[in-house]
Amino acid sequence: MNTEAGGDNGMHGGWWSGHKVVDPADIETRYSQEDGLGFLEYASEELDAESLGQLERVRGILDKLPPCEADFIELYFFRRRKQTDIAEIFGVSQPTVCYRLQRATARARYLLSLPAVEEDEIEDAMKRILDDPLDISVMTQMFETTCQSEVAKRLGISQGKVRHRFMRAIDRMNDLQFAYEEQEHLLAMGKEEIKSFDAEDASETTWEEEVTALLVSLLGEDDALFFLHMASDGNVASATRRWGMTRNTLRRRYANLQERLAWFEGIGKYLEIFQKVSENLNILREVQRPSNERITHVLI
Repeated sequence: MNTEAGGDNGMHGGWWSGHKVVDPADIETRYSQEDGLGFLEYASEELDAESLGQLERVRGILDKLPPCEADFIELYFFRRRKQTDIAEIFGVSQPTVCYRLQRATARARYLLSLPAVEEDEIEDAMKRILDDPLDISVMTQMFETTCQSEVAKRLGISQGKVRHRFMRAIDRMNDLQFAYEEQEHLLAMGKEEIKSFDAEDASETTWEEEVTALLVSLLGEDDALFFLHMASDGNVASATRRWGMTRNTLRRRYANLQERLAWFEGIGKYLEIFQKVSENLNILREVQRPSNERITHVLI
């Protein structure tokens, strides 16, 4: 091996065999400044109520990380252990600890950025939005794993089919959000505004045709026609004749449709979740093991 002047073993000016040589302490310093979880750098100090809430959110997602990474975050941020100490505990190099902390931080940031959802909420929401059970499975498992190849393996289909169905479902959510907002706007119009709308768009669609099409995409054809009649006309007597129902049945049906329609007001939350998944594919790719494998649970 050739030795260059001014250094040993081919190292000169901080370079060795074409690679930049960085002091591990320098790696840790730069990591702490650039890739930390912000307020966690001060987790051992007195925090205000907002920061304490954030701290609890971080603790709440630790078990969603690979156990080793959860240990690294707990040791580094909460127990204030140096990366060199963590490396010794796990029998790995300090740069390995640094890399895994970066990955853990990226995963934690992603999980913390998601709107809060209850257990099974994603599956229930997808059942309201999608008709095909395979589409529902693709979306729930993409939420769980963020990994197209893993979902493809679980469902026995190609990655291309997973991606197609995933993107198609996001488009569907976009369409439903637009339909909900537009029908709300149209139904809120006064009579004069409706006349103006029809006059301006006489060569295309009328107000009734436009709002009906939007409601059909949200409720289905028969329910859309019924809802529009009740919302715009409100004539219960004519509705009883047209749909052959009692007044009480009409009111119950209308109330049920109002409730169904109101659900779409919150569809933006699910759209945001899956847009974040699409922007962070494979962020949760590592297979998660049971949380009882974390060693910090027994460390003193």
